[in-house]
Amino acid sequence: MKKYNNRILWKMAVRSLKRNKAKNRMLLTAVILSVFLIFTVLTVGSTYMEMEKIQNIRQKGAQFDAVLVGGVTKKQLEWCRERKNITAVGLQAYSGYPEKTKKDSTLHSGLIWCDEVFWKKQMAPARDMVQGRYPQKENELMATRKSLKDCGMEHLGVGDSFEMTYTDHNGSHTKNFTISGIWDGYGDRQVFFVSKKFFEHSGYTLDQTRSGIMYLNFDEKDLRENERQEIMTRLNLGEQQYFEFSQEMSSWMEVMTGAAGLAAAICLSAYLLIYNILSLSVSANIRYYGLLETIGMTNWQIRKFLRRQMALLGAAGIAVGMSLGIVVSFRLIPFIVTALGIHQDDIHVVFHPAVFVLAVGVAAATIFMGNQNAIKTAGSVSPVDAMCYRGSSENRRRHKIRRGPVLWKMALEQIGKNKKKSAVVILSLAASLSIFLCLTTLIQSHGARTVYTNYMNEDLIVQNDTLLKEEKSDWKQIMDAKFIDSVRKLSGVERVSSLKRAEIVVPWSGEITETWLKKFYEKWQEEPFGEKERNEYKEHPERFDSFCYGISRQEFDYLKENENLKTEWKDFREGKTCLLYDGAMSLPESTFLGKTLTFWEDRQGSPEEKITIGDLVSEEYYGAGSGKGLVILISQDYMKEMAGALVFRMNISYKEPYDQETEQKVLQKIQETPGRKDFSYTSKIEDLKEARRAQGNMMGVGIGLTVIIAWIGIMNYINTVSGNISSRQSELALLEGIGMTKRQMRGMLVREGILYGLFSWLITAAAGIGITYVIYEKMNSNQIPFEIPWIWILGMAAIILMICALVPVIFYHIIDKKKSIIERIREIQ
Repeated sequence: MKKYNNRILWKMAVRSLKRNKAKNRMLLTAVILSVFLIFTVLTVGSTYMEMEKIQNIRQKGAQFDAVLVGGVTKKQLEWCRERKNITAVGLQAYSGYPEKTKKDSTLHSGLIWCDEVFWKKQMAPARDMVQGRYPQKENELMATRKSLKDCGMEHLGVGDSFEMTYTDHNGSHTKNFTISGIWDGYGDRQVFFVSKKFFEHSGYTLDQTRSGIMYLNFDEKDLRENERQEIMTRLNLGEQQYFEFSQEMSSWMEVMTGAAGLAAAICLSAYLLIYNILSLSVSANIRYYGLLETIGMTNWQIRKFLRRQMALLGAAGIAVGMSLGIVVSFRLIPFIVTALGIHQDDIHVVFHPAVFVLAVGVAAATIFMGNQNAIKTAGSVSPVDAMCYRGSSENRRRHKIRRGPVLWKMALEQIGKNKKKSAVVILSLAASLSIFLCLTTLIQSHGARTVYTNYMNEDLIVQNDTLLKEEKSDWKQIMDAKFIDSVRKLSGVERVSSLKRAEIVVPWSGEITETWLKKFYEKWQEEPFGEKERNEYKEHPERFDSFCYGISRQEFDYLKENENLKTEWKDFREGKTCLLYDGAMSLPESTFLGKTLTFWEDRQGSPEEKITIGDLVSEEYYGAGSGKGLVILISQDYMKEMAGALVFRMNISYKEPYDQETEQKVLQKIQETPGRKDFSYTSKIEDLKEARRAQGNMMGVGIGLTVIIAWIGIMNYINTVSGNISSRQSELALLEGIGMTKRQMRGMLVREGILYGLFSWLITAAAGIGITYVIYEKMNSNQIPFEIPWIWILGMAAIILMICALVPVIFYHIIDKKKSIIERIREIQ
């Protein structure tokens, strides 16, 4: 027997690969695609997750893991600073608010002090630019362009001064301030940062409810539940304090679990991709293995020969796949993002060595396990059997000829001939489709439009800021019926609704007013509600500023749907029932629901009214104002009887969402009114711009990721079908030989492809959607409702079915052109 040493076996493996380029090309492509899939998707996916982390920091305006609101005591501060697993303790404190400047008398900014930890460490990742320095003197301010514009001082810079009247805990003051610095970035930019000296002289202290806030960072993101409970217990929270872990911190473990599940699905897809082609290559090479045995090679030598052959293919495939992955991840994706015009920041691709190891490991392990099957088959077939081997591993059953669509039956029968191979093809395609479904759902759900939305999804909400002033003499009607009607007539405006507000007086009503005031003082005031306040309310209820809002049928329906109201519109419209604003105070329903409330408008000669409280509502939209009294919602029809009602807000919807041209018309109309400086507005377009600014290139990278998944899934199917058609060319030639026409052959192959596509989508619909939902919920740190992007998915389904139908025909046409039917039939011998 001829000896085949290692050197000879290596040479034979190389020559075999060179001679069988067409067959080995499919396997090489499978390995390349698998390595490329794992490396690219996980690398780009890691980059996407890092961008989502940056987005969350930008949305919060700082990098922190937990926050304590409602005042910070000395003991709480000391305990947090001494705890080893807390790496940073930042402080922020409310110090007052600007009232007016020479340019504007309705300001919206706040005066805030923050310590060095918050300013230099926690807030720094959310800043883009800083000019000058943080304030040190009492009359210095760190401003933003937005806060300066609010004051009518947008032209000022670092070193400039301006006069401003402000209010702190000690009262109202007028002072000349110097701008020590200007910053820009993300989060709340309508704020002036003040010095520590200013805060110390403001009358506020860290432990006051309205002032102190503490931000914490931890060295670990996966704190166990008992550790979190211990922190809550040791902080010993007061009635008005609120402690919360960030969404990212709370869901870190779930997100990591979801990411691990997604990575496992990607690895499974890569495994099926290689294993599928390897199983097809066994049938194509069995005769070759038999010939090797006839020339004297032992089973052991054949095994060594196959291992070397696969080692060469695997090494080449892994090297090429890794190279392509690096090029696409680090070069092509940033280029595409820039070309799409959504490039805002430099894209810093995240690379983890573990991804490299995983890509190589999965490919190598799959090649090894798949090759074991080839080795086992090659060793179990005798030279004589190998020469007659036709690749059908399953027994054919006799069946009766039945009437019906013959080509469909033949296509289905072909898929069922080798159930294992067909199952691998279908599962491989279904795995790619499921990953595409999962990633598309995750990425589309985090689009800017799903992150930000206004009340009732209105395009623009315009507010009368004079109604927020403490002096009632400053209240003005700047949005009268004529102005509202002029806005309604603008082209592009679909609907305009107004929210009127009237001040009312609610006399002492026993348990109703007692409970409301106790809860209000517990939640929002520094001192508890006592006998002094009780007597004052009984004698002068008008000093506690109660309000009522008149809402439309549309607003009522919105609240009914979102807050499960039991109140009926008919009773509400007629003024028989009202809604009571809860004010985040967790009011007991038993104390208020069904009770009669007495009130009258705060105008001389107004009649006394009685109304039943139907439901409690918590919508913050109705929480504006500085009063301590009750806030109720009544119908607009009922409110028409109140002569002193003023329009507080105007809600505008456009015919086309996010219509910038229409918005400019509305804003221009505001600028033409005499009270233009007393308006403020919330724009869905501006919110969207801010969301996109916070996201940076996150969506561009996400789009690139889904395109890669879709392309790999299609390439996987094309590669698989090419191998399948190649291994079946003799069988197809026999069908032609017994009278099957070219047209019938193409029809059968098209139906086979459609069945593969349908079966894959059925698995994706049955299992993929469920897996997507589980992974989505695990990775949904922003608590965005689950919604499948059907347009993307149905579009992909149509493309896949079309490709599944066309690819088998194309490859059959290629084979048919290369070899005649006689040559293909001879290969059976």
